[in-house]
Amino acid sequence: SPVLAGLFAVLIYVLVKRVLRLIPVSILRLDVYTRAGLIIVGAFGAYSLGANNIANVMGVFIPAAPFETIQIAGVNFSGTQQLFLLGSLAIAVGIFTYSHKVMQTVGNKVVKLNPQSALVVVLAESLVLFLFASSNLHNWLVAHNLPALPLVPVSSSQLVVGGVIGIGIVQGGKTIKYRTAGKIAAGWVITPVVSALIAFFALFFLKNVFEMQVSNPVSYRLSQPVVKRLRTHDIVIKEDDRNKKFKNAIKVKRFVDNSSYLSQTNLDEIVASARVDSFYFSSARLKKFQNDHGQLLSKNELQGLADLKGQRFSHEWQLRERILDNVFQQKKSALKNEENKHKLELIKENFRVSHKPN
Repeated sequence: SPVLAGLFAVLIYVLVKRVLRLIPVSILRLDVYTRAGLIIVGAFGAYSLGANNIANVMGVFIPAAPFETIQIAGVNFSGTQQLFLLGSLAIAVGIFTYSHKVMQTVGNKVVKLNPQSALVVVLAESLVLFLFASSNLHNWLVAHNLPALPLVPVSSSQLVVGGVIGIGIVQGGKTIKYRTAGKIAAGWVITPVVSALIAFFALFFLKNVFEMQVSNPVSYRLSQPVVKRLRTHDIVIKEDDRNKKFKNAIKVKRFVDNSSYLSQTNLDEIVASARVDSFYFSSARLKKFQNDHGQLLSKNELQGLADLKGQRFSHEWQLRERILDNVFQQKKSALKNEENKHKLELIKENFRVSHKPN
């Protein structure tokens, strides 16, 4: 990602220079344009930063979100949305408290930036963040058989430094303070290692001293329903591979990929389908769900949910398909509606039961 940001910065910087040569602009007007551009690009950067960095801040908490859905002024806020709000506030507090020295280092101690260069760096950073965070752009590229970047969180600090160094290189490289850049690069290596060690010892302490469960093991199984579903996606599992069990997704991919050549898309589909989960629609859970969230579902949807009483599902996709049929009474188009997506997540959260992988 820092390399990509550096390339973007170089391309934008060269383009801006050429435009300014072709279209002469007075110093005062250039200053006005630059200030307006910094505000607009800064807003775009803040949006892209929030879309990407919230995953770094709160993504790990989503499976264990302790918050119930609340309703404010007729608007429902799920536990996940409440986590995102807390994460956003935490990011804002960090900006106002400890970010000043970091900004000074990036803006002055790697390469001395003028306002136009700063505009280019922020734009390059924002574009890369947006590329890695926009699900709509990703889906559009995939739908048109174009290469798409994965939707993963990337480091905004690495992007900024990459953009700054890109500017320094296109200016000849003499303005780059390599010692400072080296210290920053060392930090990129040291911080994840230190974080991993802290997490390891903290979890080891919690598990062995307080006997707390510190992980939720996930298992995978190529059961008959999974094989049948995969066949609808034109993925054929060999007879000898059926009913095999795996402890993690990597082993699933290695096993089926060794058996027959499959694309990455097919491998991902196999892993998603084979993942073992557990959902149970008991009378007590149905009653509690109706009391807590009944106002969110229509009368027909609640009845469709009640019809699932006593049923168990071993895979998330089985539950999703049954909810589409029984509750929403329509197929995949129902999940294009954000409200229905929220209802499905609520159902999964409330009817999931713990299970021990085989």
